[in-house]
Amino acid sequence: SFVDEVVLVTDEEMRVEQAVREACAAHGIEATGYWGATLYHVGDLPFYLDDMPDVFTPFRKELEKGSSVRAPRDAPGADAFSPELLPEGFDEGRIPTLEELGFDTAQATIDPRGVLDFQGGASSAMARIRRYFFEEDRLGKYKETRNGLIGQGYSSKLSPWLAIGCVSPRRVFERVHQYEQERIKNDSTYWLIFELIWRDFFRFLAM
Repeated sequence: SFVDEVVLVTDEEMRVEQAVREACAAHGIEATGYWGATLYHVGDLPFYLDDMPDVFTPFRKELEKGSSVRAPRDAPGADAFSPELLPEGFDEGRIPTLEELGFDTAQATIDPRGVLDFQGGASSAMARIRRYFFEEDRLGKYKETRNGLIGQGYSSKLSPWLAIGCVSPRRVFERVHQYEQERIKNDSTYWLIFELIWRDFFRFLAM
């Protein structure tokens, strides 16, 4: 179906995805996409995309009234990557090192102007959520501090991980509700969800 097959919505992303599908098909591997880039699933919108409000507030109100957020998917288990599942004779290869890709890691330094050492991956994304939400207890003041400009603690800093799929907005939503149950539920906790809905608005507008 349309929902199952379309994962990305802008031209360059779609061309990259198509190239991956074609490379997989050349080796007899079926590629399956899952919609996970938005808080609200594209199949759960309370309106047709052609009728989507082109202003954020009506969009948000219709979503909050007429839809709900699905539970996040769990990561696949180790058996999902079993070599036995690959086509016969297929060499899965190995991940090249940064040096093999042309990067001089001996010269790599962390820029002291950066507020965080952003490391990729789901584990790093979840570590940031734990730190910002629970260890430093900053989520309860997010609305008041989110536009600050100095330091790592004034905003969630989750955008890089959300942008490349290290963490899904639904997982963030889940952790916000955990925080609300364990600490406090207020305008600030809602405001992080509010910002995730802004992300949805632009994604669906692009679509």
